[in-house]
Amino acid sequence: MVMKAFGCAVRRFSPVLVLVPVVLASPILNVEPGAALLQGALIVTMAVAAVVAVLTDGIGSGRAAPHVAPRVVPRVGPRVVSRVALGVLAGAVIVGSTVNDNWLPIWTLLALTVALVLRGRVLAVALPAAAVGAALAAISHDLSAAWVLSNGLTTLLAGFATAVFLRLNETIADLRETREELARRAVAEERERFSRDLHDLLGHTLSVMVVKAQAVRRLIDHDPEAARAHAGDIEEVGRDALLDVRRAVDATGTLSLAGELEGARLALGSAGIRIEMPDYDGALPPSADQVLAWVVREGATNVLRHSHAEACCVELR
Repeated sequence: MVMKAFGCAVRRFSPVLVLVPVVLASPILNVEPGAALLQGALIVTMAVAAVVAVLTDGIGSGRAAPHVAPRVVPRVGPRVVSRVALGVLAGAVIVGSTVNDNWLPIWTLLALTVALVLRGRVLAVALPAAAVGAALAAISHDLSAAWVLSNGLTTLLAGFATAVFLRLNETIADLRETREELARRAVAEERERFSRDLHDLLGHTLSVMVVKAQAVRRLIDHDPEAARAHAGDIEEVGRDALLDVRRAVDATGTLSLAGELEGARLALGSAGIRIEMPDYDGALPPSADQVLAWVVREGATNVLRHSHAEACCVELR
Protein backbone atom coordinates (compact mmCIF):
# COMPACT_ATOMS: atom_id res chain seq x y z
CA MET A 1 0.00 0.00 0.00
CA VAL A 2 2.84 2.39 0.86
CA MET A 3 4.58 1.64 -2.44
CA LYS A 4 1.33 2.23 -4.34
CA ALA A 5 0.81 5.54 -2.52
CA PHE A 6 4.43 6.46 -3.24
CA GLY A 7 4.02 5.71 -6.93
CA CYS A 8 0.77 7.69 -7.10
CA ALA A 9 2.40 10.60 -5.28
CA VAL A 10 5.25 10.62 -7.78
CA ARG A 11 2.83 10.63 -10.72
CA ARG A 12 0.62 13.31 -9.22
CA PHE A 13 3.33 15.73 -8.17
CA SER A 14 5.79 15.01 -10.99
CA PRO A 15 4.96 18.24 -12.91
CA VAL A 16 5.88 20.26 -9.84
CA LEU A 17 8.88 18.12 -8.88
CA VAL A 18 10.34 18.79 -12.32
CA LEU A 19 10.61 22.45 -11.25
CA VAL A 20 13.11 21.55 -8.50
CA PRO A 21 16.16 21.32 -10.80
CA VAL A 22 14.88 24.31 -12.78
CA VAL A 23 14.73 26.51 -9.69
CA LEU A 24 18.08 25.23 -8.45
CA ALA A 25 19.77 25.86 -11.82
CA SER A 26 20.81 29.39 -10.85
CA PRO A 27 22.50 28.38 -7.55
CA ILE A 28 24.18 25.44 -9.29
CA LEU A 29 25.61 27.73 -11.99
CA ASN A 30 26.75 30.27 -9.39
CA VAL A 31 28.61 28.06 -6.91
CA GLU A 32 31.66 29.95 -5.65
CA PRO A 33 34.88 27.94 -6.11
CA GLY A 34 36.12 28.65 -2.61
CA ALA A 35 32.97 27.27 -0.98
CA ALA A 36 31.93 24.67 -3.54
CA LEU A 37 31.61 21.87 -0.98
CA LEU A 38 29.40 23.83 1.42
CA GLN A 39 27.23 25.37 -1.29
CA GLY A 40 26.92 22.03 -3.09
CA ALA A 41 25.73 20.47 0.18
CA LEU A 42 23.15 23.26 0.52
CA ILE A 43 21.83 22.62 -2.99
CA VAL A 44 21.57 18.88 -2.42
CA THR A 45 19.92 19.46 0.96
CA MET A 46 17.28 21.75 -0.57
CA ALA A 47 16.52 19.36 -3.43
CA VAL A 48 16.23 16.29 -1.20
CA ALA A 49 14.23 18.14 1.47
CA ALA A 50 11.73 19.47 -1.09
CA VAL A 51 11.18 16.06 -2.68
CA VAL A 52 10.89 14.26 0.66
CA ALA A 53 8.47 16.86 2.05
CA VAL A 54 6.13 16.60 -0.93
CA LEU A 55 6.16 12.82 -1.31
CA THR A 56 5.83 11.94 2.37
CA ASP A 57 3.00 14.45 2.78
CA GLY A 58 1.16 12.82 -0.13
CA ILE A 59 1.63 9.37 1.41
CA GLY A 60 0.70 10.44 4.93
CA SER A 61 -2.40 12.46 4.10
CA GLY A 62 -3.98 10.08 1.59
CA ARG A 63 -4.00 12.85 -1.05
CA ALA A 64 -1.57 11.00 -3.30
CA ALA A 65 -4.31 9.18 -5.16
CA PRO A 66 -7.81 10.00 -3.94
CA HIS A 67 -9.38 8.09 -6.84
CA VAL A 68 -7.47 4.88 -6.08
CA ALA A 69 -8.36 4.38 -2.43
CA PRO A 70 -10.80 6.05 -0.03
CA ARG A 71 -9.48 8.86 2.11
CA VAL A 72 -8.14 7.48 5.35
CA VAL A 73 -7.10 8.85 8.70
CA PRO A 74 -3.80 10.69 8.14
CA ARG A 75 -0.75 8.60 9.01
CA VAL A 76 1.32 10.48 11.57
CA GLY A 77 4.75 9.11 10.67
CA PRO A 78 5.01 10.28 7.04
CA ARG A 79 3.47 13.66 7.85
CA VAL A 80 5.97 14.26 10.65
CA VAL A 81 8.78 13.44 8.23
CA SER A 82 7.20 15.86 5.74
CA ARG A 83 7.10 18.72 8.26
CA VAL A 84 10.68 18.06 9.36
CA ALA A 85 11.83 18.05 5.73
CA LEU A 86 9.97 21.33 5.16
CA GLY A 87 11.75 22.86 8.15
CA VAL A 88 15.11 21.66 6.83
CA LEU A 89 14.29 23.16 3.44
CA ALA A 90 13.35 26.50 5.02
CA GLY A 91 16.62 26.59 6.98
CA ALA A 92 18.67 25.71 3.90
CA VAL A 93 16.91 28.40 1.86
CA ILE A 94 17.56 31.04 4.51
CA VAL A 95 21.25 30.10 4.68
CA GLY A 96 21.61 29.76 0.91
CA SER A 97 20.02 33.13 0.19
CA THR A 98 22.93 34.80 2.00
CA VAL A 99 25.49 33.47 -0.48
CA ASN A 100 24.81 36.00 -3.25
CA ASP A 101 21.86 37.50 -5.08
CA ASN A 102 21.99 34.78 -7.77
CA TRP A 103 20.67 32.36 -5.13
CA LEU A 104 17.47 34.30 -4.48
CA PRO A 105 15.29 32.10 -6.78
CA ILE A 106 15.54 29.33 -4.15
CA TRP A 107 12.75 31.15 -2.26
CA THR A 108 10.48 30.10 -5.11
CA LEU A 109 11.30 26.46 -4.31
CA LEU A 110 10.31 27.03 -0.70
CA ALA A 111 7.02 28.63 -1.76
CA LEU A 112 6.22 25.72 -4.08
CA THR A 113 6.90 23.17 -1.36
CA VAL A 114 4.91 25.10 1.24
CA ALA A 115 1.90 25.23 -1.11
CA LEU A 116 2.10 21.47 -1.70
CA VAL A 117 2.54 20.45 1.94
CA LEU A 118 0.54 22.88 4.05
CA ARG A 119 -3.20 23.52 4.16
CA GLY A 120 -5.71 26.00 5.52
CA ARG A 121 -4.68 28.75 7.91
CA VAL A 122 -1.13 27.49 8.19
CA LEU A 123 -0.72 27.89 4.43
CA ALA A 124 -2.31 31.35 4.55
CA VAL A 125 0.39 32.41 7.04
CA ALA A 126 3.34 30.49 5.59
CA LEU A 127 3.07 31.78 2.01
CA PRO A 128 3.15 35.50 2.93
CA ALA A 129 5.97 34.69 5.37
CA ALA A 130 7.97 33.11 2.56
CA ALA A 131 7.32 36.18 0.37
CA VAL A 132 8.48 38.49 3.16
CA GLY A 133 11.57 36.31 3.66
CA ALA A 134 12.36 36.56 -0.06
CA ALA A 135 12.00 40.35 0.07
CA LEU A 136 14.25 40.59 3.16
CA ALA A 137 16.84 38.39 1.45
CA ALA A 138 16.86 40.77 -1.51
CA ILE A 139 17.24 43.73 0.85
CA SER A 140 20.21 42.03 2.53
CA HIS A 141 22.02 42.12 -0.80
CA ASP A 142 21.37 45.87 -1.21
CA LEU A 143 19.23 45.36 -4.29
CA SER A 144 16.90 48.02 -5.62
CA ALA A 145 13.30 48.36 -4.47
CA ALA A 146 12.14 46.93 -7.80
CA TRP A 147 14.21 43.79 -7.24
CA VAL A 148 12.98 43.48 -3.66
CA LEU A 149 9.36 43.78 -4.77
CA SER A 150 9.88 41.43 -7.72
CA ASN A 151 11.48 38.72 -5.60
CA GLY A 152 8.74 38.92 -2.96
CA LEU A 153 5.89 38.89 -5.49
CA THR A 154 7.44 36.09 -7.54
CA THR A 155 7.69 33.94 -4.43
CA LEU A 156 4.12 34.72 -3.37
CA LEU A 157 2.63 34.14 -6.83
CA ALA A 158 4.54 30.90 -7.32
CA GLY A 159 3.16 29.52 -4.07
CA PHE A 160 -0.36 30.79 -4.76
CA ALA A 161 -0.44 29.33 -8.29
CA THR A 162 0.78 25.98 -6.98
CA ALA A 163 -1.88 25.94 -4.25
CA VAL A 164 -4.60 26.72 -6.80
CA PHE A 165 -3.31 24.03 -9.14
CA LEU A 166 -3.31 21.47 -6.34
CA ARG A 167 -6.84 22.37 -5.19
CA LEU A 168 -8.06 22.14 -8.79
CA ASN A 169 -6.43 18.73 -9.12
CA GLU A 170 -8.09 17.55 -5.91
CA THR A 171 -11.45 18.91 -7.04
CA ILE A 172 -11.17 17.04 -10.34
CA ALA A 173 -10.32 13.85 -8.44
CA ASP A 174 -13.33 14.37 -6.15
CA LEU A 175 -15.59 14.93 -9.16
CA ARG A 176 -14.25 11.75 -10.73
CA GLU A 177 -15.01 9.86 -7.51
CA THR A 178 -18.49 11.36 -7.41
CA ARG A 179 -19.18 10.45 -11.03
CA GLU A 180 -18.05 6.87 -10.48
CA GLU A 181 -20.16 6.60 -7.33
CA LEU A 182 -23.21 7.97 -9.14
CA ALA A 183 -22.65 5.46 -11.94
CA ARG A 184 -22.46 2.62 -9.42
CA ARG A 185 -25.63 3.81 -7.72
CA ALA A 186 -27.44 4.12 -11.04
CA VAL A 187 -26.51 0.53 -11.92
CA ALA A 188 -27.65 -0.69 -8.49
CA GLU A 189 -30.96 1.20 -8.74
CA GLU A 190 -31.58 -0.16 -12.23
CA ARG A 191 -30.92 -3.70 -11.02
CA GLU A 192 -33.29 -3.17 -8.10
CA ARG A 193 -35.99 -1.76 -10.39
CA PHE A 194 -35.59 -4.66 -12.80
CA SER A 195 -35.78 -7.14 -9.91
CA ARG A 196 -39.03 -5.56 -8.69
CA ASP A 197 -40.54 -5.60 -12.17
CA LEU A 198 -39.53 -9.20 -12.71
CA HIS A 199 -40.93 -10.14 -9.30
CA ASP A 200 -44.25 -8.50 -10.11
CA LEU A 201 -44.33 -10.05 -13.56
CA LEU A 202 -43.59 -13.61 -12.45
CA GLY A 203 -45.64 -13.32 -9.28
CA HIS A 204 -48.77 -12.48 -11.25
CA THR A 205 -48.17 -15.15 -13.88
CA LEU A 206 -47.37 -17.91 -11.41
CA SER A 207 -50.43 -17.02 -9.34
CA VAL A 208 -52.61 -17.43 -12.42
CA MET A 209 -50.97 -20.73 -13.27
CA VAL A 210 -51.47 -22.04 -9.70
CA VAL A 211 -55.15 -21.08 -9.79
CA LYS A 212 -55.66 -22.80 -13.12
CA ALA A 213 -53.75 -25.87 -11.98
CA GLN A 214 -56.07 -26.09 -8.98
CA ALA A 215 -59.02 -25.82 -11.32
CA VAL A 216 -57.62 -28.66 -13.45
CA ARG A 217 -57.28 -30.83 -10.36
CA ARG A 218 -60.87 -30.10 -9.31
CA LEU A 219 -62.39 -30.72 -12.74
CA ILE A 220 -60.30 -33.52 -14.18
CA ASP A 221 -62.57 -36.31 -12.81
CA HIS A 222 -66.05 -35.01 -13.56
CA ASP A 223 -65.44 -32.42 -16.32
CA PRO A 224 -62.43 -33.41 -18.44
CA GLU A 225 -63.23 -30.88 -21.17
CA ALA A 226 -63.14 -27.97 -18.72
CA ALA A 227 -59.94 -29.33 -17.19
CA ARG A 228 -58.41 -29.57 -20.67
CA ALA A 229 -59.38 -25.95 -21.33
CA HIS A 230 -57.70 -24.81 -18.12
CA ALA A 231 -54.60 -26.83 -18.99
CA GLY A 232 -54.49 -25.02 -22.33
CA ASP A 233 -54.78 -21.73 -20.48
CA ILE A 234 -51.80 -22.71 -18.32
CA GLU A 235 -49.79 -23.35 -21.48
CA GLU A 236 -50.83 -20.02 -22.97
CA VAL A 237 -50.08 -18.12 -19.76
CA GLY A 238 -46.66 -19.80 -19.60
CA ARG A 239 -45.86 -18.75 -23.17
CA ASP A 240 -46.97 -15.19 -22.45
CA ALA A 241 -44.80 -15.17 -19.33
CA LEU A 242 -41.76 -16.25 -21.33
CA LEU A 243 -42.45 -13.49 -23.85
CA ASP A 244 -42.85 -10.91 -21.07
CA VAL A 245 -39.60 -12.01 -19.46
CA ARG A 246 -37.76 -11.72 -22.77
CA ARG A 247 -39.20 -8.25 -23.29
CA ALA A 248 -38.24 -7.25 -19.76
CA VAL A 249 -34.68 -8.49 -20.28
CA ASP A 250 -34.46 -6.61 -23.57
CA ALA A 251 -35.91 -3.52 -21.85
CA THR A 252 -38.38 -3.19 -24.70
CA GLY A 253 -41.51 -4.59 -23.08
CA THR A 254 -44.29 -2.23 -21.99
CA LEU A 255 -47.55 -3.12 -20.35
CA SER A 256 -50.90 -1.91 -21.61
CA LEU A 257 -53.93 -1.24 -19.44
CA ALA A 258 -56.26 -2.94 -21.92
CA GLY A 259 -54.12 -6.07 -21.94
CA GLU A 260 -53.86 -6.19 -18.15
CA LEU A 261 -57.63 -5.70 -17.74
CA GLU A 262 -58.27 -8.62 -20.05
CA GLY A 263 -55.63 -10.71 -18.30
CA ALA A 264 -57.12 -9.94 -14.89
CA ARG A 265 -60.58 -10.82 -16.19
CA LEU A 266 -59.39 -14.23 -17.35
CA ALA A 267 -57.30 -14.95 -14.25
CA LEU A 268 -59.98 -13.96 -11.73
CA GLY A 269 -62.69 -15.66 -13.72
CA SER A 270 -60.69 -18.88 -13.72
CA ALA A 271 -60.48 -18.66 -9.92
CA GLY A 272 -64.28 -18.40 -9.72
CA ILE A 273 -64.25 -14.71 -8.81
CA ARG A 274 -66.94 -12.57 -10.40
CA ILE A 275 -65.38 -9.44 -11.81
CA GLU A 276 -66.72 -6.13 -13.03
CA MET A 277 -64.47 -4.06 -15.23
CA PRO A 278 -64.84 -0.78 -17.15
CA ASP A 279 -64.81 -0.46 -20.89
CA TYR A 280 -61.46 1.06 -21.73
CA ASP A 281 -60.94 2.73 -25.08
CA GLY A 282 -57.20 3.37 -24.71
CA ALA A 283 -57.60 7.14 -24.49
CA LEU A 284 -55.04 7.68 -21.72
CA PRO A 285 -51.50 8.93 -22.40
CA PRO A 286 -48.94 6.08 -22.69
CA SER A 287 -47.22 6.97 -19.39
CA ALA A 288 -50.50 6.84 -17.43
CA ASP A 289 -51.63 3.74 -19.33
CA GLN A 290 -48.49 1.81 -18.32
CA VAL A 291 -48.62 2.90 -14.67
CA LEU A 292 -52.27 1.86 -14.35
CA ALA A 293 -51.47 -1.43 -16.10
CA TRP A 294 -49.01 -2.21 -13.30
CA VAL A 295 -51.67 -1.25 -10.75
CA VAL A 296 -54.18 -3.68 -12.28
CA ARG A 297 -51.58 -6.47 -12.49
CA GLU A 298 -50.49 -6.02 -8.86
CA GLY A 299 -54.08 -5.72 -7.65
CA ALA A 300 -55.24 -8.85 -9.45
CA THR A 301 -52.23 -10.77 -8.15
CA ASN A 302 -53.00 -9.74 -4.57
CA VAL A 303 -56.65 -10.76 -4.95
CA LEU A 304 -55.61 -14.18 -6.26
CA ARG A 305 -52.94 -14.74 -3.62
CA HIS A 306 -54.29 -13.27 -0.43
CA SER A 307 -58.08 -12.96 -0.61
CA HIS A 308 -60.97 -15.40 -0.54
CA ALA A 309 -63.13 -13.00 -2.48
CA GLU A 310 -66.16 -14.05 -4.47
CA ALA A 311 -66.38 -10.80 -6.42
CA CYS A 312 -64.02 -8.04 -7.55
CA CYS A 313 -64.78 -4.64 -9.02
CA VAL A 314 -62.36 -2.47 -11.00
CA GLU A 315 -63.18 1.17 -11.62
CA LEU A 316 -61.39 3.64 -13.84
CA ARG A 317 -62.24 7.27 -13.38
